[in-house]
Amino acid sequence: MLDLNDYHSAIVRIATVRDDSDRGHGHLVFASVELITVSRPEPESMPLNEKGIPQIYHSKRADLNFAFRRVAMDAASAVTWYRSLGHNPTLPIPLRDGDRGRHDGTAMRTSPLVDEPTWPSLSTPLADPSLFGSADDFYPTPFIGSGAHPARVHRQLAAVTPLLERVINDTDAHSWLRRRIHFDITRHDELVGGAVLVVPDPDVRAVRTFMTRDADGQEHLVGQVLPRRDGSLRGLTLTLFEERFGAMHLFETFNVEGSLIIVRARDQLEHTGYALSHIHRGLVDQQKALPYLRAVSLGMGMIGRRVRIETQDGRRKDAATVTHDIREVTRSTNRVVGLERDIVLPRGAALRFYASSEKRRQQRVAREQDLQWFDRRDVALGYIRDRIGRASKTILIIDPYADGKDLFDFGHFVTRRDIKLRLLTSRLPFDGDEVMRAGFGRALRSFSERGVPLPEIKILRGAKNPPIHDRFLVIDSDVWLSGNSLNSIGERASVMLKLPDPSTVRERLERLFEEAEPLRLAGDRE
Repeated sequence: MLDLNDYHSAIVRIATVRDDSDRGHGHLVFASVELITVSRPEPESMPLNEKGIPQIYHSKRADLNFAFRRVAMDAASAVTWYRSLGHNPTLPIPLRDGDRGRHDGTAMRTSPLVDEPTWPSLSTPLADPSLFGSADDFYPTPFIGSGAHPARVHRQLAAVTPLLERVINDTDAHSWLRRRIHFDITRHDELVGGAVLVVPDPDVRAVRTFMTRDADGQEHLVGQVLPRRDGSLRGLTLTLFEERFGAMHLFETFNVEGSLIIVRARDQLEHTGYALSHIHRGLVDQQKALPYLRAVSLGMGMIGRRVRIETQDGRRKDAATVTHDIREVTRSTNRVVGLERDIVLPRGAALRFYASSEKRRQQRVAREQDLQWFDRRDVALGYIRDRIGRASKTILIIDPYADGKDLFDFGHFVTRRDIKLRLLTSRLPFDGDEVMRAGFGRALRSFSERGVPLPEIKILRGAKNPPIHDRFLVIDSDVWLSGNSLNSIGERASVMLKLPDPSTVRERLERLFEEAEPLRLAGDRE
């Protein structure tokens, strides 16, 4: 539950957008309401220009007008404004009369908003700050600054609309928005159109854990909770835990009374973490188990000779010459700073554990990317045909060397009659237009005889140098990259894998398909 007595004011950051052709009210892009604890100074509103207008940005590419303002409010008014976004959205009104502009308090538009969690409950954001962890992949509030951390949040999530979709796809506006709302909408597009209430813990400023050694070299885990100015540590408990080789070893809970919490380790500490909770507020802060940086390996090289190399920018006789200065490294040194290597490095069974864990991680990544090594054609054909047979919506084959036989050999393995099958090829595999038309004509007749919709075939522009070289298989929302063309895959060893983030590649492939020339068979009318 939220006790506003712990906060004297709030800072509201709000970005809105309006279509060039729409003279109505602006639409909410994102808003955050951060409550300010009594230990922090009262914030100030962002000044308006001489016309009473906040910061604005016009995106010519998307024909969108953006506006942003930072507004200081009292805590109660800010929460009331936050809760009104779903039924009576207006622009926020600053705390001080001198900061008010002509548009403050006027109506704006929002998408339908959904509470997460149910109001007035609050949630504690979870993050993985480890070097190889998920970072902010699932972190719901990437814009929380150090002054507000640790904090609980409430979110109002919006359904995406055509206007918000244009905002997400507007690359020109991304950097402008990021400098103001403090997150990248391409990475956290689920926040676009919504709002977040940030409620810093009124008592806790930070939690610190570290490792120390006594005179005998025995390691100890130390925990410390730092209060805010005039904050109370009553009702807080700190749980310290240690993971050792995939298993939980230490798990102890202590009442926080302001002093250091020290736990003697039986062995060298491996991965440690903590969870801080309050008797009424629940989870305040947490950290996943992280390893200790006990040593740093430093490498240093000395630059010796400078060699000048000239290359030609292309294979044409008149290609431009480019001069490069290569700096050769003649001496290099490596040094380990920290503990002695025989103490730092795990030995025996521990070394085997870490090596095996890393192997399993790499195998998991390979499974996620569906990595395939093909050196037999029958295996390659079976794999691709099976993937095509699993398609539920669309199939797009991009292969500059694909012909009518490839369309027949793979396209007929579509199992759903409503599948949209498309092929993008080039003129490279054909001796002439008649050969190309004859091959595709036979393939298309086979689909007609089968009684299924005809595939859509397009030809890349450029007879000798089409604008794409690689081969792709797009099935629904997934994209596979193939080292070999369909007509020879498996005859020579090659790799095929599923792209981990296919969205950008898929968009460019769709653009190439739209820009390509439709295949015209004999008898087609211009």
